[in-house]
Amino acid sequence: MTSSPQQLPRPVVLTIGVAETSSAFGVQADLSTLATLHCYGTSVISGLIVGDSASLQDCIALDAEIVSDSTRLLLEDLPVAAIKIGLPASLDTLCDLAEIVSDYSDLPLVLDPFCSILPESGSASDDIIIGLRDLLIPQASLLMLSLPQLNQLALTWRDEHAPHTLESDVQWLIEHGCAHVLVSGTLDNQTPAGSVGNTLFGAQGMLRHDSWPRLPGQFLGAGACLSAAITALLAHGVELPNAVLQAQLYCAHALSHATRLGMGKLIPARHLLPSSLFEPALEVIQDDAAVAHPAERTSSALDFAQ
Repeated sequence: MTSSPQQLPRPVVLTIGVAETSSAFGVQADLSTLATLHCYGTSVISGLIVGDSASLQDCIALDAEIVSDSTRLLLEDLPVAAIKIGLPASLDTLCDLAEIVSDYSDLPLVLDPFCSILPESGSASDDIIIGLRDLLIPQASLLMLSLPQLNQLALTWRDEHAPHTLESDVQWLIEHGCAHVLVSGTLDNQTPAGSVGNTLFGAQGMLRHDSWPRLPGQFLGAGACLSAAITALLAHGVELPNAVLQAQLYCAHALSHATRLGMGKLIPARHLLPSSLFEPALEVIQDDAAVAHPAERTSSALDFAQ
């Protein structure tokens, strides 16, 4: 049976990043998040992670030409609604991806390119940071990074004799083209003790600050869970500030039900959808699902929430 031209598929999302063996982060984890949030996930692998759920040993970059050719072919073939770029794995791949996404500037681009748990890679890592600053970050709809990662990035432009703040560092990024910056691990006077905060900035300054109870245990893939969820919601047409809030609700739920599958860290339960906390975004997702699958109109994502 062929589908009617009027039946729109679930939105297509492209995630570009590394493949990690435990599927706690990287493209395999993203595909799980995208499926839960009713997107059709596609992927291009930039590198292979050597490690397990306890520790990561190395990142082996794939040939940049293979990565770029795969990305171009996919974007020319499928109606991609949003793009997420994770760890680019090499400077050559980063440069190629920056050129490719410049041809798709109308698509939301979520950039989550840092991996603090990988071993330091010296000057190569420094080159990638400069490449991110100059080539990819200026094209991002949203750059997501932690406060230590922002400090590391800001060392590439700060005047060591001039005062600097979180706000001034973010302002530099926005003035140089980045539309929004989401910084995790931030605190303000309203952040309760024992909580963690995430702050979203745009051209108008701080757009929202959200705090969440700090959960016990160590997690692998929490940040990737959040950035993939934001990308999925942008693909559904949710406005970015609301997408950031709703994605945090989804991620908090996934972390609260995380499990230790092996001998390492806790892995988010990406397959669970928090029905009571996700209603505005669910309305968008359910509308898309009803158009894509009219026969399933009586079922909704709420039916499968836990």
